Amino acid sequence: MPGISRSIETMVWRRRSKAARMVSTAARSPVSAAMAAACDTLATFEVAWDCRFVAALTTSEGPRIQPTRQPVIA
Repeated sequence: MPGISRSIETMVWRRRSKAARMVSTAARSPVSAAMAAACDTLATFEVAWDCRFVAALTTSEGPRIQPTRQPVIA
């Protein structure tokens, strides 16, 4: 298959570059990863809250914005 057979030098170079990248990212603090995840979670909650707030206003004032549908099992 084309592109499958690579030279030994290419394979060694790729493995070393990937290993160097893993070492550099492993040295980062787990706090920074947790902070990024927390920020994403909070952003998701804000969007979900906005959507639910609009839906609550719409349903309390009149017809539902989405009719209730029964699940279809195929």
